[in-house]
Amino acid sequence: MFKEPGRIILPIDGSDQSKKAAKKAFTIAKNRNINLYAIHVIHQTHFLVSPELLSPIEKMMKENANKYLNEIEQIGKKVKVTVKRKILRGTPFEEIIKFAQKEDLIVMGNKGKTDIERILIGSVAEKVIRHSPCDVLIVKTE
Repeated sequence: MFKEPGRIILPIDGSDQSKKAAKKAFTIAKNRNINLYAIHVIHQTHFLVSPELLSPIEKMMKENANKYLNEIEQIGKKVKVTVKRKILRGTPFEEIIKFAQKEDLIVMGNKGKTDIERILIGSVAEKVIRHSPCDVLIVKTE
């Protein structure tokens, strides 16, 4: 038996694929009157970088995250869907999974901005599918 999701989780990375997934998520959220959470994960790397170099990099990453989320928020306003936003830090698939709850629905593109993309499905999407506590809708973008 299908149970309505409590909220929609929309991971955003600024890619065209995540924007296409957003359109699907907006449709579901609007038709079913479900809260939509747009999240962006700032990938924390473990490089040995001096604090002088790390600070500007982190600032740029946060600016990009806000830019991506602002774009999604503006699209949401146009289609009359309220977007709640969240910036997380860590490994993208792990943070998406931690943020999601059992009754949620994660909507994401099959590929995003990853270092090395898989042939059929992005590595982040694949890991989210395998480890998610909730349903995952993969929006095929190619």
